[in-house]
Amino acid sequence: MHTTILVSNLELYGFHGYFDEEQRLGQKFLFDVSAVLVPAATHSADSFDASVRYDKLIEEIALISDGFKFRTLEALGETIARGLIKGFDRIANVTVTVSKASPPIARSLGKVSVKIQLDRSETLDTAS
Repeated sequence: MHTTILVSNLELYGFHGYFDEEQRLGQKFLFDVSAVLVPAATHSADSFDASVRYDKLIEEIALISDGFKFRTLEALGETIARGLIKGFDRIANVTVTVSKASPPIARSLGKVSVKIQLDRSETLDTAS
């Protein structure tokens, strides 16, 4: 059985951005996460043995966003993706979309986003 956990429109206030003002003043960021779990035979036991606690997943995203300052959405998204893979053994691959709701761009737009896709195999240390 293939299971995907979806987190949509997680809104966090963060101090990320290329410009010093963004890192000083902060702004709203939106996070969408799709975490594909390793295959499970069943979920009929109604426990988290074959899944991931959603609250812990969201807590990890918030810890990373709140605990660091990033210049690029790409670095923020990759750090979250790697943190989720490292923190949750049941996640086989993850997609993290980070959106900046109010980018400092002199054009009318809804948001800008970066999507990072990471497979567990891409995080394995290949050094001997």
